[in-house]
Order: sequence, then C-alpha cells, then structure tokens
Amino acid sequence: MSVMKKVLLFKIHLYGDEIEKALSGLPDDMGKDVSGFLTEVCFGDFYTRGGLDIKTRELLVISILVTTGNTNTLKSHIEGNLKVGNTK
Repeated sequence: MSVMKKVLLFKIHLYGDEIEKALSGLPDDMGKDVSGFLTEVCFGDFYTRGGLDIKTRELLVISILVTTGNTNTLKSHIEGNLKVGNTK
C-alpha cells in the first residue's frame, strides 16, 4: 500500500468525511483541491513525521487551535483525539 493511501485511510479514520463536508461550499473544485492539500501536507507531511506519537501530535493540534482562536475545527479534532485514545 502506498504512503499516500495509508495517509488517506488514517485521515478518514480520524475525521471521516467531516473535512470534505466542511469544504463542500467552496466554489468550483476548490474544496477538492483544499482537501487534497490537507491530505498531502497536514497528514502526509506532519502526521507521518517521527518524533511524536499520534496521541501527542493530536493533543498538540488542539492546543494550537485553542491558543490561536481557530475553533472552527476544534470539534472534529476533539473527536480525533478520542479516536486515537486521548481521554483526559
């Protein structure tokens, strides 16, 4: 299985189709393009890097979102945290 296929399956495991739903209102194929970018960069580059396990990485994402006031994706990241085993 290719790395990108694994990344895509991981993204779907954590967030289902929430990303695509959130981007569906964008004009033309922009939602599809943004989703592809998020898959390649956020999941492909950041989530697959060594050094941090996925539980720590996902917890850091929540911390960053709250700190920067970017709460529009907070709910999906909280759900993702629960799916990777963060409970506290």
